[in-house]
Amino acid sequence: MISNKMNKKTLALRFLGTGSFTVLFALSLFVVNFVFYYVGGARGSALPAMAISYKIFVVAFLLSFLRDKTIVVWQCVFAFFIFFESVHWQYYHILIFPQEVYEFFHDPNEVFSALSAVVLFLLKGAMVAVLPVVLTLLLLKLVKNRFQIPYYGFVLLIPMFLLVYNIWNVKSSLGNRPNNNDNIYKNIFKTTVYYFVRQMPLDFGWVESTFPKYVHDGYPILHHDPGVNVIFIQGESLTFRHMGVYGYDRKNTPFLSQLKKEHKIMMRKGVPLGPCTSVSLPSFYNMIRHPVGIKQMLSAQTNLFRMAKQNGFETSFISVQSRDALSYIKSYLMPAYIDHYMDSKDFGMGTYEAGSEQNLLSYLRRVSFSKPQFLVLHEHACHLVYDKEYPQAYNIYRDKKGSGHREHEVNTYDNCMSYIDSIYKQIYFELMKRTHRPTYLIFDSDHGEGLGEQNGYYGHGNNAIRNVINIPIIVTGFHGVDMSFLKSSDRDYRSDWMSQFELSKVVAHLLGYGVAPILDQTKGYVVNGSRLDGSDGIRKVEVKSLGD
Repeated sequence: MISNKMNKKTLALRFLGTGSFTVLFALSLFVVNFVFYYVGGARGSALPAMAISYKIFVVAFLLSFLRDKTIVVWQCVFAFFIFFESVHWQYYHILIFPQEVYEFFHDPNEVFSALSAVVLFLLKGAMVAVLPVVLTLLLLKLVKNRFQIPYYGFVLLIPMFLLVYNIWNVKSSLGNRPNNNDNIYKNIFKTTVYYFVRQMPLDFGWVESTFPKYVHDGYPILHHDPGVNVIFIQGESLTFRHMGVYGYDRKNTPFLSQLKKEHKIMMRKGVPLGPCTSVSLPSFYNMIRHPVGIKQMLSAQTNLFRMAKQNGFETSFISVQSRDALSYIKSYLMPAYIDHYMDSKDFGMGTYEAGSEQNLLSYLRRVSFSKPQFLVLHEHACHLVYDKEYPQAYNIYRDKKGSGHREHEVNTYDNCMSYIDSIYKQIYFELMKRTHRPTYLIFDSDHGEGLGEQNGYYGHGNNAIRNVINIPIIVTGFHGVDMSFLKSSDRDYRSDWMSQFELSKVVAHLLGYGVAPILDQTKGYVVNGSRLDGSDGIRKVEVKSLGD
């Protein structure tokens, strides 16, 4: 009789313990979710809509039957992901996309290069990541009596297998993009499953892209040895929407604005071929209009350096980007056709360090212009972290007391743009002084940069962000250049816009090749994603809908 009463009492205590654990565990999930978004900068109504719903309690109830160690391990695994998600959310104000995972491991040094500027983010991320583990340990210590079912964890694998099947076999897009209004646990779970099921096979080449391969025959030479110089300034992370010469309210490009006033430059609003350097540069220098063009690049049939060298030009690619950063781009440039190739290490920097734009000027002063030149000067500013990319003399726009993250990023970026304008000025006069044959000077950028204007997005890599796919294209020249070929008689042509692919045809034309029609918007513009093979998706831009 006593034993029966004890069993009923024990059973009642376990029911009570399980119920208490479910409620407290669900609340801990809410706390973690709230702290995650709050630390990342969300306030009040900006916090994701996460009303107390039965689904959270159902999940908490199902997990309450796990062994103590299993729950702790489960929370530790999520803590690992929460740390990276928190740092990413604090800086970019978006959650990690599955398409970004490969880039972290493929080119981690670009990620690490910005760590010095996000130390506080790292500390906050660590605090948020530790929170679920601490709360779980406290909860397990507080609630002793609950039902724990051996091997129950294997039962919970069934929903995961169902999700895997749904994403793989049904081709669901679930997990392809995170939902900022969802809880962090759910986002991590969906993103992780999607990456391993759909994205990783593409990243490692186990699955072919569904996009047709880009194939194009080589262009014919129309003018042998045209006897001109083609000098290319390849900017980094420049969006025309933060340039005074394009109407930006800050006068941060005084020299370019003066040239515009004197009608000495031809300006276009540009659309890049990709939202990141690893896509835009290989595509541009190989004249690749859309994915998939890797085989076309390797054939070198439409490689601008090969074409230049074949038609009597001396070729150079001079960069102040780090050797490590260029290591995944260099092969696509076809260095066999580049007479002079230099990166920051050649200017005395370390393997992972970028050089100064002054190095480009120093090199330019040593160039002999006795032969026609196809010369690329590849900049590093304004790559984040912006305030490390310019001398203090250009610290024009300063943070005011109480300025937030966005104000700081915009101020330092605009300062960097002022510095780039001064570099352009020095290159301009150096070329004017030292060249004698017709010399074309072309200025663009690999991609633009988000500065919080759209969805709070910062940085680049996302072709859905307007400022990321808005770049400057500026053409000028000296000593008798003729730019009449850039004029179009097509009344439907948006003469204020130009794609980076069209710009590659402009360069090919100047090198003496037949690439007509140079200006062709009949098919609109294609902006690739962060993968050369198009597996990250593309964005089609209809010319008539290009916004100002």
